[in-house]
Amino acid sequence: MKTYMNSALLSVSQMKRKYQDEWVLIVDPVYDKGNRIKKGRVFSHSEDGEKIDGAMLKSKENNIAIRYLGTLDKDLSVIL
Repeated sequence: MKTYMNSALLSVSQMKRKYQDEWVLIVDPVYDKGNRIKKGRVFSHSEDGEKIDGAMLKSKENNIAIRYLGTLDKDLSVIL
């Protein structure tokens, strides 16, 4: 897992290219009218979602989002 304090503002498309098939912890996410993330700052990323959960608890950030930047299996459920 990698953690960044002062990362650049990235669009979701840029995040997908850079962190494909990884979980990302996004700080200060910006949402569109459909409540989908448009852009934000990647605070942490990992192939292991549990590591992102740990980073979230340690981050002390108030405005965050977690997103998987890959394709989930059809039989997999995600609880928010």
